[in-house]
Amino acid sequence: MTSTASRHRNLPQLMLQSREALMAEFRPILHTHGVTEQQWRIVRALLMHGPLEPRQLCERCQISSPSIVGVLQRMEEAGLVERERMAEDQRRVLVSATARSRQLGGA
Repeated sequence: MTSTASRHRNLPQLMLQSREALMAEFRPILHTHGVTEQQWRIVRALLMHGPLEPRQLCERCQISSPSIVGVLQRMEEAGLVERERMAEDQRRVLVSATARSRQLGGA
């Protein structure tokens, strides 16, 4: 019995397979530019929304809070992002795209 209901139960798996098929096409392109999938998601979020706090990047890019710290550190070292403490609260940081990121994103 191949009903519509049984196909819908498999929807998450089908979506993952679709994502993987799509990313298989883009990974070589990202690799030639020296960025990971996570880094690319962050660049796109910053280009689309402007400067964001790390917690906002976690939400928009589906990256865990512990992971974002290392990812942003490597991106800053590679010249892809800049981090600046917020004037009104020195505990908070604002992450923004650099000229290199904008060049990668075609903006």
